[in-house]
Amino acid sequence: MCNYEWCVESHRGVGGAARAGGRRARSGPAERARASASRPATSRARPAPAPAAAQRRTDGLSIKTTRREHSHAVTTQPRSLVHSADTRHTQARETLYPRLASRKEVIITSDYISAAMAENDWGYSCENGPATWTEKFPEARGARQSPVDIDTSRASSGGSAPPLKWRYSVNHPRSVVNPGYCWRVDENGYDSELRGGPLGSDVYKLQQWHCHWGAVNGEGSEHTVDGRSFSGELHLVHWNTTKYNSFSEAAGQPDGLAVLGVLLMCGKKHDELDKVIRLLPFITHKNDKVTLSDSLDPVKLLPPHNAYWTYPGSLTTPPCTESVTWILFKEPVQVSADQLASMRKLKCGEASCGVEAMEVLHNYRPTLPLGNRELRDYSHGN
Repeated sequence: MCNYEWCVESHRGVGGAARAGGRRARSGPAERARASASRPATSRARPAPAPAAAQRRTDGLSIKTTRREHSHAVTTQPRSLVHSADTRHTQARETLYPRLASRKEVIITSDYISAAMAENDWGYSCENGPATWTEKFPEARGARQSPVDIDTSRASSGGSAPPLKWRYSVNHPRSVVNPGYCWRVDENGYDSELRGGPLGSDVYKLQQWHCHWGAVNGEGSEHTVDGRSFSGELHLVHWNTTKYNSFSEAAGQPDGLAVLGVLLMCGKKHDELDKVIRLLPFITHKNDKVTLSDSLDPVKLLPPHNAYWTYPGSLTTPPCTESVTWILFKEPVQVSADQLASMRKLKCGEASCGVEAMEVLHNYRPTLPLGNRELRDYSHGN
């Protein structure tokens, strides 16, 4: 909030000097000489008076704004964006959302990625959206980029690979964060394990999980299946503890990360996910953070049937590092329309001088060509 008390005191000082100047102008030569000699040298040079328009703006700051006036000023600002539903295959999605989230962070928390983001803004608008990422992040031009459309006719059988297995901690405190473009749950280093399937014998550890969504129900997933979009997509991000010593190190390696992707469709309320959704009003603005103390089982975020597609890909947000083994579950998970609506109420920035930040109405990257990469189908469950 603006410091209106400071504005008032500054104006009082200016007004007081002006009044004193008026009295000195009516004094005689002797008085003016004595007053001039008594003033420090630095105060003798007086700035030229401001133009009338500028003076009126200064006068406006002299009024101590009340809470009522301040609230009224906020209501005159646009509080959200209204967008018509888009068609995924007829127009680039970022061109349909001209004023959405802009940020200097990446969706994965690590020193490695934070350094890559330090000098660059990116978002989902026309000015800084996915179509512009290749200008700032060279790896986004690569041949192993994500997301992709899952063309089921191209998928080959995964064969007799060992089943995918996981183990997650349930009873530990987690951090729920608004980094300015989504909500994210940080696991805070607690023990977990993901192995098998395309990961072989390497053991991966859960670092964080987050969500992507769209402006309307029926769009918002980053991956599509035979051209079909879903209402959102949950990503559980793991790093390879067998080969690398830290998440930061793993994030830059071709086999460093594994992401479980869960497609979300609008339907009934998801009770386990609601433990996070209930906290979203407390992390409305960028950099807000709360602690989730309730027990939460990440296994309950996954579909009951564990058939999936897998392919080598990348982060879907800058710097778009090509370090991810993607594991996308075939069966969608239901979330309610109210839960999706709660996600769209998050702000992409902080309130500044009473002007509210814009809402994060969508935060997904358009699909990119699969190219010559192998898409494998693991139809057996765990």
